[in-house]
Amino acid sequence: MVEATTKGPAGAPDLTPNPAFPKASLVERRDVTEDLMVIKLEPSEKFDFKPGQYCTLGLGKIERAYSIVSAPYEKYLEIFVE
Repeated sequence: MVEATTKGPAGAPDLTPNPAFPKASLVERRDVTEDLMVIKLEPSEKFDFKPGQYCTLGLGKIERAYSIVSAPYEKYLEIFVE
């Protein structure tokens, strides 16, 4: 889960981190094309996965599934965002 650092105005979605999910820090955001970017995250704890698997990222109650493009042995978790 990527942690929100500020609270929005009244009526904004609740972006409070969900303690049930591990946290991750954003390391890099890179545009690949006009409608595709790669986000590089550093998980706060070991994140085991198999090649081809996806992960769910969320802020508060907003969650989305994303394809993992990094290899399981790499330090950072890279995901595609369309």
